[in-house]
Amino acid sequence: MKFLKLNLNYLALIILYFILLKLNTSLLIGEILFINYNETLLISSFFLDYFKSFKFFNLVEIMIISIPFLFIRNKEFNFGSLFSYILYLLVFVPFITIFLDSSSNIIEIFFQHINLSSDYISLEKKNYILFIIILTINFCILLYFSSNKGQISKEILSFNSKIPHQILLINFFLFLCFLLFFVTSEYNQLYEINYRSKLKGLMGYYFYWNIICFLPVLFLINDKKILKYLILLSYILAFVIFKIKILIVFFSILFLNKLIYYKIVKSKDLLKTLLNFIIIILIFSFLINFFSWIIFNLKDPIYFQRAFISQPKNLLIYLDFFSNNEPTMLSHIGIVNKFTQIDYNIYELIGNYFKGGNPTSNLYAVEGIAAFGMWGIFFSTFLMVFLSKVLSFFINEQNEKYLYLSLFFQSFYMVNTPFFTNLLTYGIGITVLLTFIKFKKKNEIF
Repeated sequence: MKFLKLNLNYLALIILYFILLKLNTSLLIGEILFINYNETLLISSFFLDYFKSFKFFNLVEIMIISIPFLFIRNKEFNFGSLFSYILYLLVFVPFITIFLDSSSNIIEIFFQHINLSSDYISLEKKNYILFIIILTINFCILLYFSSNKGQISKEILSFNSKIPHQILLINFFLFLCFLLFFVTSEYNQLYEINYRSKLKGLMGYYFYWNIICFLPVLFLINDKKILKYLILLSYILAFVIFKIKILIVFFSILFLNKLIYYKIVKSKDLLKTLLNFIIIILIFSFLINFFSWIIFNLKDPIYFQRAFISQPKNLLIYLDFFSNNEPTMLSHIGIVNKFTQIDYNIYELIGNYFKGGNPTSNLYAVEGIAAFGMWGIFFSTFLMVFLSKVLSFFINEQNEKYLYLSLFFQSFYMVNTPFFTNLLTYGIGITVLLTFIKFKKKNEIF
């Protein structure tokens, strides 16, 4: 009965999202297979083929992606709800929408370079169905517990500091010098050189902690426009130097920070807001890619694939690999690996096995799958729920408006990286420490 009482607005939006995902995926598959329609009938032929592909099984897919809606407890902004909603929309829904139906041959299309022996690479169909059930249960758990915003007394756990602004300011100028060092070293060939390989060890920590944690906070607590412009410039420089595409997303979020604060952070229904935003993105993505294909014969510039298909593909890769190999029992994690005799990098091993690049862009679930196999997703879900609870304890209205940008950035990285990598390398631990500071400012920002 509860399913029948599900918010009709949610259902309408998720069905529209489902249709647009199918539409963009059909366009991408046409480009991958070099399908050429008659030029005079290209538009009508494409849409005719698209609508012919719909069948009764699609109703099953819609029902599965709608189930987690029943377990949402709090629709307002907090780290747990933000992360779980982004994960649900960019991983779970695309995975079910694109890869559930074995009769569509989509898996074979996206893994053309692999000799497939069955519908699901080497997975038996019954194991794949079991995994879908486990995955759905885990997302229900994640949405149920992570979207609950519980708090304890801020007065007990916080301390006042008069100097965080000065410390962050000094750190920013050091970071700017860090970027300018790379700019001046190879100025004439900067657009050709990718320094991303340099971001290892302490240098990597310093870079990621700044772009994800320190700079967003400084951007919000300072009054001077010139400093805000310099921070925005630093993200552009960092993108040019290190070619990390998500920095453009971060730049956009910083630039539109007030709009995001009022429309998303202060939204009374965060999931519906994110759904509307993603639907708009998919509409523009389809229109741009479709007409670029017709007029200029240009293929998708990987943005749709990177945002909506990469993570589901990585999930499938890990599931297949560890269904045929022994789990790592956490030995793939850097800290644990130092106490073992294993000398291989699990990401490089899986990349070589599937004859592609290293699948280092991952998500929370692969940590558990790599460690304990299919059922290890429950381990990953426990870690994420625990982290969400910790952050919900320390973040409230007093510091939320100073930390929400770093929470946004953390959520994007948590969707793209394993839990333990994010804990230190990408600075979720630093964000937890920042929640203890009551940032002082004469005039309110918003």
